[in-house]
Amino acid sequence: MTPALRDDLPPHDTLARYAALVEHYPYSVFIKNAEGVYVAVNRRYAASKGMAREQILGRRDQDLHPGELAEKYRADDLGVMASGLPASFEELHRGDGRDALVHTVKTPIFDAAGRVVGICGSFWDVDEQQRLERRLRDSEAKLRVIYDKALEGIMLADLAAGRLLMANPACCRMLGYAEEQLLLLAPDQLLAPESLGRLRKLMALLQRGDVAPVQELSFQRADGEVFHADVSPSLVHLAEGPCLLVVLRDVSDKRRALEQLSRSEQQLAEAQALAHQGNWNIDLQTGEASWSDEEYRLFGFAPGSVQPSKALFQQLVHPEDFEQVEAQLAMLLAQGRDGHYHAEFRVQRPDGERILEEVGEVRFDASGKPLRMFGTTLDVTERRRAAQALAESEARFRLQIELAPEAIVVFDLDIGRFIEVNENALRLFGHARETLLRLSPAELSPAQQPDGRPSDLAAMGWMLQALDGGQPVFEWVHLRADGEPVPCEVRLVRLPASGQRLVRGSITDISERKQAEARLLQLNEELEQRVQQRTAELLRAKQEAERANAAKSEFLSRMSHELRTPLNAILGFGQLMAMQAREPSGDDYVNEILKAGQHLLHLINEVLDLARIESGMFSVQPESVALAPVLQDCLSLLRPQARVRSVRLPGPEDLPQAQVWADPVRLKQVLLNLLSNAIKYNRSQGEVGLRAALLREGSAPRLRLSVCDQGRGLSPEQQARLFVPFERLDADQAAIEGTGIGLAIVKRLVELMEGRVGVDSRPGAGSEFWIELPLAPEPQARPLPALMKGPAPAPPRAGIQQLLCIEDNPANLLLIESIVALRPEVQLLKALEPAQGLALARDRRPALILLDINLPGMDGYQVLAHLRADPLTADLRVVALSANAKPEDVARGRAAGFDDYLTKPLDVGHLLALLDELPSWQSARRE
Repeated sequence: MTPALRDDLPPHDTLARYAALVEHYPYSVFIKNAEGVYVAVNRRYAASKGMAREQILGRRDQDLHPGELAEKYRADDLGVMASGLPASFEELHRGDGRDALVHTVKTPIFDAAGRVVGICGSFWDVDEQQRLERRLRDSEAKLRVIYDKALEGIMLADLAAGRLLMANPACCRMLGYAEEQLLLLAPDQLLAPESLGRLRKLMALLQRGDVAPVQELSFQRADGEVFHADVSPSLVHLAEGPCLLVVLRDVSDKRRALEQLSRSEQQLAEAQALAHQGNWNIDLQTGEASWSDEEYRLFGFAPGSVQPSKALFQQLVHPEDFEQVEAQLAMLLAQGRDGHYHAEFRVQRPDGERILEEVGEVRFDASGKPLRMFGTTLDVTERRRAAQALAESEARFRLQIELAPEAIVVFDLDIGRFIEVNENALRLFGHARETLLRLSPAELSPAQQPDGRPSDLAAMGWMLQALDGGQPVFEWVHLRADGEPVPCEVRLVRLPASGQRLVRGSITDISERKQAEARLLQLNEELEQRVQQRTAELLRAKQEAERANAAKSEFLSRMSHELRTPLNAILGFGQLMAMQAREPSGDDYVNEILKAGQHLLHLINEVLDLARIESGMFSVQPESVALAPVLQDCLSLLRPQARVRSVRLPGPEDLPQAQVWADPVRLKQVLLNLLSNAIKYNRSQGEVGLRAALLREGSAPRLRLSVCDQGRGLSPEQQARLFVPFERLDADQAAIEGTGIGLAIVKRLVELMEGRVGVDSRPGAGSEFWIELPLAPEPQARPLPALMKGPAPAPPRAGIQQLLCIEDNPANLLLIESIVALRPEVQLLKALEPAQGLALARDRRPALILLDINLPGMDGYQVLAHLRADPLTADLRVVALSANAKPEDVARGRAAGFDDYLTKPLDVGHLLALLDELPSWQSARRE
């Protein structure tokens, strides 16, 4: 609230008094002094302008309104102050983002001496008023319909006059009066005497301003009949004064239903006191039987659909169980006195077999004659199944411990020793069972673990973590009975046990895995050294002659399969080891292996691309391509690299909007290379720039796209060697990754797309690499495919899915088997030969087939043709698996009918994603 709007200002302050009066006025109100300065506005005015009052007060019209409106407003103000009389205007009001036609009334303000000291203005939206009037008429019509057609009674009473003002038709019908008769009565004349006190309490609540709850009151109809109604009263203030508005709902039927329900609940309570399910009664004199509704359901019938009888009972109960029930009943009836009956039997229902338990009594008269039997029936199927499942689970648990491939131990933290071990644990530690059961984990470990932690404290920490609900998995060094250390992987989990703190440990000897990691690292280094030697030989061969260059290109193209096959094992197992690594140091080793393998794969791909281009086996497929999406895609891929090197990349607003005629895949390869170089060879905190220029040299217009960096720049001698294969200039001395092939490939790809490539640079001033490409003749461009995302965590599986892998290479098959092991719900079927794979596909109809292309005797395309020709396997999902990774190889595979095409080295995440989609594929195939 601004000071101008307070109501506690001195009374002699004329403008302040006006301000206090208009704050709650229902229209927009403003007050200006004689100089035209706003001194007060109410909330409605500020809202109409879309401004805070502090933004309006102390300002003039020239500060708040357009020039013409401000001049008009000031002229009107001066006219009103000069005349000393009120005046009204139809004028435009601009505020809150819209213009509105308003009706404005301006009145002069006089001080105690009769001098004009300002004006007070108010206005309202004329359009809004007209809309409100129409809405009011519509609302009145709707309310009249609701009032006349309502099922509830509505009446309005004048409290001061003590008479009814209105009563709708439903109220008249409810009370049995005509409307003119009802309006002659006072409200208390309609109530039964017992409800008058409650009405007075309701009135007291309403007069205090409280909300009166719905009450049930007794009313008296015109014929004297008393009925009950829920009353919802409220106090309203009309022109006549305070009035009572009452809504009545006849609840007589509800009361009768509640009374009947109460009686039914009492009867039901008698049965529930004996049992929570069905109940039954048999007259032993007549043989008549009666069942409750639930009893029918327990035996698989709709209530009342059959007549209960002994014959029906015998028909439903399992024969073996019926004989036992009959024997028990015969014994009870032979006693001649009241007795208890308890039986459990199986019944066959349409929905399957259920187990029922009956508890009852047999009653006799004084002479020992049986009168009747009665009792309850309970479905105990789930209870019995749960008990059986528990017993079977305990047996399976014992069996699993003994048959588990790893060592299993159970440790009791309260007594500080093992209480259960399996045979594998005895073999692992080399102790007899009775010896091992007297030991603790610390006694089976060296004093310290390799990370320097004391074994006893570390072991207790891991077990306490398991007790808290965790499931820790970690590497640990144990000691055998002969003192030999053995590296292990340990998995701990808390075992549920009442009153005991038990932890189960699964211990796996990972000695071979540790040795394999070392061997894999050595193999990767040897392979990289071998490739480097081969690359050097190829470079020397290229310098000797063009004929040797063509021979080298042919050789590299053919060795693609041989190089990718070992890389498939290296990178595949490396990815698996990265997923399973538990120690940070092991994770670093695996990451180094993967990094080296990926570097080697990138090197092979670049060398093969260059060889294919130089041998004339490379082609492009130009089309109209939108340049901005391609650049955006490349920048998204390179942002992590730029962040590491503290280099700023262009934003979306910096991307040129143009269409070029190019191969979209190869254009992206060119731009990725140029942008990656601009990041690698930039300075820290540097920027990468993009520029585009239209060139109209010759008959066909061309676009020049430049990629600029702020690096050290290039000398003329360095520029002359830039696009020579395997030329890295001084990059090796700067420890910058690369092979020296990228720019050579860029030059050849751009030229294949009928373009040009070049560089403008000088030392110390950065470099500008540019490419020129023809403009596209058509404005539309095909959208680029979306970037593939990484595999999501495996969702829960509904059942076992089968995967058939047809692969003749044992190492590749072992890799697939290791990957599939990460998805326990997927069962792997293996075939080393095409014939064996076809037979398994027909017999098992797996959810997915992984088919190697290069198979002995019959290649993958021939196997696919057999699968598609056989009705039993025609609809199976088949994914190709091959080291042939060229785009034309992938295109050929998809054209042949493969559902997907995976290249070696295998992307483990991609394969896991395919496995996670198996349930949806199966569902679609069944539909």
